[in-house]
Amino acid sequence: MQFQLIPRPPSADLVPIGLFNYHALILKTEIEWRFVGFMKRSAWKQKSLFLFFALCIVLSSFGTAFAATGQTGAQKQETGYDVAGHWAEKVLKDWLGQGLITGFEDGSVKPNRDVTRAEFVTLVNKSQSLTEQAAIAFKDVKEGNWFYAEVAKAQKGGYISGYSDQTFKPNKQITRQEAAVILTKLLKLAESNSAGQLSDVANAPAWSKGSIGAAIDAGLMIGDKGKFRPSDNLTRAEAVTLLDRALQWQTAVKPAVTYDKAGSYGDKSTATTVYGSALISVPGVTLNNIVIEGDLVIGEGVGQGDVYLNQVTVKGKTTILGGGKNSVHLNDSVLLTVIVDKRDGSIRIVAEGSTTVQQITLQSGARLEESQMTGSGFGDVVLSSVIPQGAEVSMAGRFNSVDVIATSIKLDLTQGSIEQLNVTASATGTDVNIAAGARVAALILNAVTNVTGQGAIGTATINANGSSIAQTPERVIVGNGVSATVGGQPAVSTPVSGGSGGSPSIPDTVYGFTGKIVDANNQPVPDMHINFRRGVDAKTGDIAATVVTDANGEYFADLRPGVYTGELVKPGFLVTFIIGTSLTGEVYRNKDEKAVRIPNEGEIRIVLTWGENPRDEDSHLLGPTVDGLEYFHTWYGRKSYSVNSTTYADLDIDDTDSYGPETTTIRYRTDGFYQFYVHHYAGISTLRKSGAQVDIYVGSVTTPTKSYSIPEGDGTEIYWDVFAMNILNGEVTFIDRNTMRDDEPQYEGTVNPAHAELSKFQSDEYLIGTSSVNGMTYLMPSIALNAGTSIRLSDLVPASTTSVTYATYVGINDTGDDLIINQLNTSDNDLGFQVKLTVTVGNASASKVVGVKLLTVRHYLQYQIAMAQLLIDNESIDPDIRDRLQDLTIEGDALLNADASVTEMVRVIQEIKSNIFS
Repeated sequence: MQFQLIPRPPSADLVPIGLFNYHALILKTEIEWRFVGFMKRSAWKQKSLFLFFALCIVLSSFGTAFAATGQTGAQKQETGYDVAGHWAEKVLKDWLGQGLITGFEDGSVKPNRDVTRAEFVTLVNKSQSLTEQAAIAFKDVKEGNWFYAEVAKAQKGGYISGYSDQTFKPNKQITRQEAAVILTKLLKLAESNSAGQLSDVANAPAWSKGSIGAAIDAGLMIGDKGKFRPSDNLTRAEAVTLLDRALQWQTAVKPAVTYDKAGSYGDKSTATTVYGSALISVPGVTLNNIVIEGDLVIGEGVGQGDVYLNQVTVKGKTTILGGGKNSVHLNDSVLLTVIVDKRDGSIRIVAEGSTTVQQITLQSGARLEESQMTGSGFGDVVLSSVIPQGAEVSMAGRFNSVDVIATSIKLDLTQGSIEQLNVTASATGTDVNIAAGARVAALILNAVTNVTGQGAIGTATINANGSSIAQTPERVIVGNGVSATVGGQPAVSTPVSGGSGGSPSIPDTVYGFTGKIVDANNQPVPDMHINFRRGVDAKTGDIAATVVTDANGEYFADLRPGVYTGELVKPGFLVTFIIGTSLTGEVYRNKDEKAVRIPNEGEIRIVLTWGENPRDEDSHLLGPTVDGLEYFHTWYGRKSYSVNSTTYADLDIDDTDSYGPETTTIRYRTDGFYQFYVHHYAGISTLRKSGAQVDIYVGSVTTPTKSYSIPEGDGTEIYWDVFAMNILNGEVTFIDRNTMRDDEPQYEGTVNPAHAELSKFQSDEYLIGTSSVNGMTYLMPSIALNAGTSIRLSDLVPASTTSVTYATYVGINDTGDDLIINQLNTSDNDLGFQVKLTVTVGNASASKVVGVKLLTVRHYLQYQIAMAQLLIDNESIDPDIRDRLQDLTIEGDALLNADASVTEMVRVIQEIKSNIFS
């Protein structure tokens, strides 16, 4: 009796321990397994013991930074002898000459030696001539330590804060990012996002990113080959160079005008221009109708006094270090960027009349007020990371946006409104109070936050576990897996409108944008979370707003004017991005996008993304045809390659309007050689300047298996030859190309017809069984083999799970082209084997190893019953055969339940097969 070899689906990855049913899908010539029981697998954690040894370091006292005691009897050379030829030789010798540093006893400076935190603050204090001390309470800084006074000076200088465990770690080497934070505080620099383009700053902690950007903007620190090395230790040469640059920076920003006496300056009727920077160093100063071309500093000397700016325009940066609870008054003035750093936080800043402040950054506690406004008042407010923990910020007025970066502070909106309040991921422990009558239109919580008060909240987006909101917002969006409390109850997302066919409700607004998210088949994607961040290509960082698509895949993003990058997130889909623009005075509609599903296990998905220009970039895939006789080409003119209604590769998403994503999918892995390239089809600019990227996902994965970024430069080539790859037995090997060219790439693969024929055997494991000994099996490919194709089997061995002599049960026939069953499997378990399958076409051949599983007689009967049931359900079958098969399935089930003998089960198997093939 002969039996057809049946492929096992490659997706079956569970281990059977009990009975299972087979459902034969005759029209597809494949078998789907459905297991009744599965083996439970346990992962054991290996416990290990680790011994920690304490290394006690006894430090000698240091009288001066960079001074040390050498070995007795060591011969002293000229001071600074070891800096000759060093890259920092000049600045080190300058500092030696000024007495800011001294060498070691042997005359060396040791420029490449790391600097400790205590040594660094000593250098800062000496270079800045800081002498006043403050009380300190660090656990690891004791009176009697050589560095005690230096740390106390640094505390008074306001540029250190220590660690959260109340230590200073004086003997720990200082890192580059720590130095950047110290300089930002010392020089009152504005935090900046400039470092975001450096590859190793993206993952730097939030407390240092803004300071790294500030240090770069001020020219104090620089990157190296696209990196900043934030965690690297600072060397002695680097420390001196850095602090020397700080001195130069301070000299460069020395004010052109200093207002050091109380009084009124400027003519109310005639504008006065200050060509440079200005400093207000005493209280009681009023500036009238003055244009300051540079920066303005309201210095610490103002103390608790008042300063009035009337009709003042500051084109540079305004830094407020002094002022009291009575106020710094900004009346009918225009200030671009304001930094507030009043150490005790007791400062009140009032915007009045037509005053406009584009951005104000708080580096300390403060109170911001708007009074009798006719202008836009305070624009964007940033509560920076350097605000001390426990500080209080009070606000009253109408504010566009407030970004909280600082940790453990209290924000109190006493009256007025905030259009968007964003608590960033680093701002843990934030307390927000919204007083009665006040309102926050959009509240985004990316860190644990406690929100109290009786004020109103429009939309609350909660992305941080443990957050609580006392009020009940008009709408709530809860991130995936987030647990929070709203109105005293567990937080749940407000149902999205539009489930009955309507669109998401759009409030009366003069900005924002709408759109629809669909998949590659143009079907709407509901419940898609879109996380919007400010800026083009802003794929990381703080989330400005999160929206969720409704049942029709539609969304509305109520975002203030600007450009945003939206991150599309939903289980079952790859993370992709959408670029949207919110315009002043209108709602931008039809900002649609296609979402990309995660590939199936056997698929390969190629995703192309790029920038705004060129508008249309085209994906091209070349690969072998199934018959192995030629190659296929998918592109916008021929989007799919199919055989007998089966699609093997297709351009499933074709984007023609900037950014992408554009996707090409290989549905079945035909063995052979593949090429992928991109064509500049339409639009201005060049490929090299498009920022294009190609990500390849092999199988059901969510992160790219391989990625390519387009080479940059000034070239005008119109083709990007991205990569090639070989597929053999389903395994993928990439061949990097990543080159630009003017001519269109041509297919370079040599077509091996044997590879194509072998790929028709798509299963990794085949099930065999028979009702008689000496029964042969026929290996059945998923697609019929071409004429002239021959197969040969060899190297038959038991699988690792089978401890039997294979020849007892299975062998290879005399002609070597099929298996023969020597003995029925009457055991309790299926038996696994492996065999090498070689396909030959002409002079070409290809091979792979496949699994073979010999079913027990009992399992084989179950399979035959399932086959019979499919025919019984087929209305076109002969009625007599249906009745006979019905009787046999009943009899077979009875035998299985009665634990019948092998002989009885074999008899029913033979009769079922006889009727099936009759």
